[in-house]
Amino acid sequence: MRQYLSKLKSASRSLLDGNLFGLPKRDLEAGLLGQKPFMLTVEDGVVPLSFRRGTTDTLIVNFHGAVDKTRRTLPVFPQHNRFNAPSPHQLAISDPTMLVEGDFGVCWYAGHEGFDTQAAILRIIADCLPILKVQQVIFMGGSAGGFAALHASFHFADSYAVVAGAQTNLDRYSLSRKPGYRKAVWPSLPPKSPLAEVTGANLCKLYDTPMTNNVVMLYSAGDSVHVEKHMLPFAAVMARHPSDRFVLESGFWGVEGHSGAVPPLLLNDWLRAIIRNPGASPTSLLPYVHEIRIARGVAPGEKGSFVISDDPEEAKPAAPPPKAAAGFAQRDVETAARLAKLMAGPGGPK
Repeated sequence: MRQYLSKLKSASRSLLDGNLFGLPKRDLEAGLLGQKPFMLTVEDGVVPLSFRRGTTDTLIVNFHGAVDKTRRTLPVFPQHNRFNAPSPHQLAISDPTMLVEGDFGVCWYAGHEGFDTQAAILRIIADCLPILKVQQVIFMGGSAGGFAALHASFHFADSYAVVAGAQTNLDRYSLSRKPGYRKAVWPSLPPKSPLAEVTGANLCKLYDTPMTNNVVMLYSAGDSVHVEKHMLPFAAVMARHPSDRFVLESGFWGVEGHSGAVPPLLLNDWLRAIIRNPGASPTSLLPYVHEIRIARGVAPGEKGSFVISDDPEEAKPAAPPPKAAAGFAQRDVETAARLAKLMAGPGGPK
């Protein structure tokens, strides 16, 4: 344990000297002004940040998911999104626990022994708001990043969490993915003890108290593990809150399993709707999101007349009758209508 803490302090000193990863140490205001990746000192640790200035009073805070440390150069930042005007400010946060040596690739921004990352992130965001004159905050992420976005959003009134395939209870997450994480990050935690003993690991418990934020969750129907272990328990808790603050979108977009199952463009549709309609509730934004998708050609733009019935014949959508304005003579229109009635039988159109 002493050796572990010594390594952390040594890494922190290197970071503060600007010798690790080549990122400069900056205070928050200078780092935001520079708009380049930088290291921010927060009490006993450091947090890597990357900022892009926008033109509105909205701030998007973006969290990444799992990272293959053998193939990626640390620290890793989520990409800033491209927005047409008006564009939001964007703050990408790299999970500082990724800087700890060990055989793991996901750590949920849940902190490590000796550093409370969750509390540090909340302080950083709170300090950003007056500097940027922010009125609206959107937290976003997928999978492990979605977990972090949900946790942070809960602590900021009227903020948004827009997440895809998010874990909602780390102690429900696959044990095969956690041994290296627990050994490197929480070495003092007994093997069978839940992570909830050392960090905010259970979002279902967190959200089972009065909430003032808004949540938009997207899950793939093909991601059965996350639907069962993370989506359904969280949705059950959300059912006890005001319905206008929560939207759950689930579908299948061609990818089985978890990774890449929710197309990022679907999250971007929500981001655009929120930015253009500040202060709106998630449910009131559904028509705007639909309009955005119609414009992209991925949502049906016309209402149908499909009727669900026990009778297979009645379940077929009825074709609209021809109209004289379409170029047909009135006599032909009347003849076609009579023929349609005769062919359809007693249950057909009248």
